[in-house]
Amino acid sequence: MPSFFTPSRLLGILPRPRPAAFAPVAPAAQVVADYAKTHALPLRHDGPDLQAQAAIATRGLFLARQERWSDLSHEMKIADRHLDRTLGGVAHAPLLARGAACDAIGPLLQVLADPGLVAAHAPGGGIAALQEALEDFEDDFALGLVLVYALIETGLAWRGQGWVSDVPQAHWQQFQAHFQQAQAVLAAHGQYTRNSAAYAAARCALFAALPARADEVCTAYEWLIDLDPGNPHHMRNFGVHLLPRWFGDYDQLEAQAQRIAGRCASVWGGGGYAWVYLDALRHDPKALTVLNVDRFTNAVQAILDSAENPHYANDLAAFGALTLAGPAYQSRLLRPMAQGLRQGLDAVLQGRLREIHAPVWEQAAQAVVLPGTAARPMIADGGKIPTQVHLFQPSLRRRAEISRLRPSLSA
Repeated sequence: MPSFFTPSRLLGILPRPRPAAFAPVAPAAQVVADYAKTHALPLRHDGPDLQAQAAIATRGLFLARQERWSDLSHEMKIADRHLDRTLGGVAHAPLLARGAACDAIGPLLQVLADPGLVAAHAPGGGIAALQEALEDFEDDFALGLVLVYALIETGLAWRGQGWVSDVPQAHWQQFQAHFQQAQAVLAAHGQYTRNSAAYAAARCALFAALPARADEVCTAYEWLIDLDPGNPHHMRNFGVHLLPRWFGDYDQLEAQAQRIAGRCASVWGGGGYAWVYLDALRHDPKALTVLNVDRFTNAVQAILDSAENPHYANDLAAFGALTLAGPAYQSRLLRPMAQGLRQGLDAVLQGRLREIHAPVWEQAAQAVVLPGTAARPMIADGGKIPTQVHLFQPSLRRRAEISRLRPSLSA
């Protein structure tokens, strides 16, 4: 079996909990060290949550390499049913699926991620081989998710980072084509998955490429959050997709943050308000102009009261110390707002942080590259896959018509 993927490399294609890509702008090491020293906190350079993610994904990879597809399906369904997640809130079922797809898509993703390599020479056939391996399990929605996440990861790799206008047309076509194929696979299993958070999360992930109305986006995310209210990543992704650059506006962001807070009150108290805003603020500092600072700090207090979780405490502390201190928040309008929010967070976090997890802070030190909207014209010929893009064998094409441009929300 190939030995390309070690757990550390495996993490390179594991999960994208946020719709946009991150690009480092400054090392966080000094800020982290100073914060730990000032607050007399131990500093951990390992990442317990990243290690857990790698272990789960490696399990999926192992089962795929052994062709133990029934065992993989069983473990994914159990994890989905029990809403298993890591300390940082990453769901186990998608991790298993992404790990199982690593051998099929890893070499291609490696080429597309390296600007020194020619995309035209990227190895192909991995997804078709994966689909062939799973052909005897075409009615198994869990194994269908393995294919879906392989398509999503490959599509995102073809798209790359940056503005829509910077993406070569051929890459954009591959991006759209892979997401439409992922939509087709999900549609083939929709009638069996009304209670599957993993299925609902995959469907929301399609909004990174496929256009939709704001009400469709809200319906899809509300369904997902109702299925898995304890997972903060769903709320965080929802907030990003409510930004003007995606499907909403600042007023909708504020309204939905309040609404989700009430919807998840039994789990987070009022904490849902902060979860919806957290990554939206990382993507778009102007969202701070509609945020209620007191409500946000009270929501953070509720999160910390609801979950004695060092990962969440680190994430929220790093947001205040790094994100809100970044250059994007230094304008005349935003600086006083950011300073007020930082002071509120510092007061709430006092005594709550027991140790510093450096990898969490390093992620918060990343600057966001906004990918823009999915508004670029769709692939020609009514949104169908161009004839030169061969992703699947004919059997799947017969099972799911790929002519619609947005996910159905009635499955």
